[in-house]
Amino acid sequence: MDWQFGDQNALHAAVTQGAHAMTQLENYAVAIGDKLRTIDDYQTHHRLREATGRKRAEELNERVMIWSLGQSAVVVFIGIGQVFLLKSFFNDKRTRY
Repeated sequence: MDWQFGDQNALHAAVTQGAHAMTQLENYAVAIGDKLRTIDDYQTHHRLREATGRKRAEELNERVMIWSLGQSAVVVFIGIGQVFLLKSFFNDKRTRY
């Protein structure tokens, strides 16, 4: 959702410059403008928190992937080493004199 609003200072200046009392509608307009600014501040804050959290999650995902690839490589190398070790048990090593 995107709120677009005009110059807030012009409304406040027009209200404070005039010698007339604000009508109830003008009071509501000022209150709504203030609430919209508050909502905009909250949205900015939550967007920043979401972006920070997303960046951290992506970095953590990358680190987990690298760790998993390393673990997979270790498992493959250990498997290959075990195959060669077992093969060496069944090789006939006759010494010739």
